[in-house]
Amino acid sequence: MVLAKMESRGWILLGVFLVLSVAWLDPKVTLGVAVGGVLALCDFGLMRRFLAPAVRNGAGKGALFVLQAIKYLVMGAVLGTLFWFKVINPIASVVGLSIMFLIPLLHLFDLKRELEEVA
Repeated sequence: MVLAKMESRGWILLGVFLVLSVAWLDPKVTLGVAVGGVLALCDFGLMRRFLAPAVRNGAGKGALFVLQAIKYLVMGAVLGTLFWFKVINPIASVVGLSIMFLIPLLHLFDLKRELEEVA
């Protein structure tokens, strides 16, 4: 439940970041924020849909590691390709990706409470 709330607030935060990025008047900046934010929010979606059920069902550490590794390799490949062809601004994409770190910080106590209920 907390992951769904985090994901919805992440979309709101991404919207705020996108509005602020328009101030730079550079499409590469706005696109970088958008790509980084969407990748970060896809990360939350994948956690909610695949990793959380796997943890609840007692999947082994190896399986969880493989799922995480595949997820981050795909994210790295997407970002690397966009950086290589200079489609997006790398700093702006880091700003978008920061949603991945900001949202859990905002929901730290909710996450702790949910983990205590599961354990």
